Amino acid sequence: METTCQPNLGYLLFLGLTHVSLAEYGARSEAPQDVRDRLKTIEGRFTSLKVELKPS
Repeated sequence: METTCQPNLGYLLFLGLTHVSLAEYGARSEAPQDVRDRLKTIEGRFTSLKVELKPS
């Protein structure tokens, strides 16, 4: 993405929002172990921000 979307000035900011962790996506989809390991590695590069929505 950084190479393809590289701006002429400034930085590229990527926000990825998911309802479950990347590792959980791998497990839920029954992905091969190498894919699960890769998702876990990618997940480890980012800081999690937990958002909880509660009924009012």
